[in-house]
This record gives sequence, C-alpha cells and structure tokens, in this order.
Amino acid sequence: MARRRQGVIELCSAVAAELGAGSPPRQALAAASQGLWLEHLGEVAAAPHGDVASGLRQAATESGAAGLLRLEACWRVCERSGAPLAPAVAGLADALRDDEQVRREVGAQLAGPRATAVLLALLPAFGLLLGGALGGRPVNVLLGTPLGRGCLLLGLALEVAGLLWTQKLTHAALPT
Repeated sequence: MARRRQGVIELCSAVAAELGAGSPPRQALAAASQGLWLEHLGEVAAAPHGDVASGLRQAATESGAAGLLRLEACWRVCERSGAPLAPAVAGLADALRDDEQVRREVGAQLAGPRATAVLLALLPAFGLLLGGALGGRPVNVLLGTPLGRGCLLLGLALEVAGLLWTQKLTHAALPT
C-alpha cells in the first residue's frame, strides 16, 4: 500500500515535470507512467480516444492509490476549463508528499501505544508461567474445571476484544 502511494506521488511529480518541459498532457502521462505499476495508464493516454479520467478512476480503486482520484479531478477540471494542468499536478504532488509525511509521523507516534497493547496482551501468559513456577497449577485449573474453562474463554474473548479495539483506535488515528 505504501509503495502504491509512493508510486502515485512519483507519477504526479513526473507528469508535472513532463508538462513543465512542454509535453502535451497525454504524452506526459504516458511517459510518466513508464516503469511504475501504472503502465496501463500510459496505454490509455497514448490511445487517441482513450478516456484518461476513467482510467485514473479505475486505477484508484487499488489499495493505496486513492491519490489518483485527486489527479483525475485535476485532469477533468483542466480538460473542461482549458486551464494548464502543470500547476495543478505539481500542487497535487506536493500535497500527496505532505500527506505521506504526516502518515509516517503519525505511524511512528503510534508505535508506542501498539507496543504497549501487545505487552499488556502478553501479561496473562506471564501470569500463568509465574503461577506454574511458584508451584500452582493455573493451567490445570483453567482446563480442568468448568469455572476455569469459563474464565479462560472470557479472558480470551477480552484479550481479542482489547487487541481489536487498540487496532481500530490506532488505525483511526492514521490520516486517510
């Protein structure tokens, strides 16, 4: 996913550079998409009557390629209004680059809470090992009695719920 997001940023930067060098928009997109996972866009752009906006929209459905929807919007607006595409795509590349930087920084900030959640999830296993080392038989109690099995199932359900909740919270903190 991160590689696709980076590919979209590279595509926008390359299209802006090609347009700045004087290439027509379709030729700029065809040249910029070479060597990326978006080569099919180059084929659509190279076709005389290829619908580039639809090709961008279709490619944006892949995971990590949502930035292509913004490129499609720039393409459509500039195509309809006759405005130059280069400044719009250059601005889009900068915005996507900034978004990716924020995503990396937030991901780094969330590493601590994620590690804490994993550590807290492992504490019950440590408790079982400690109880066994002290001569108790916590595993026998958990597996050998109806009340123990109930506690085990409840504990496992709470562990899974806690991990899923932490994952949801950390995922919600990431920018879209």
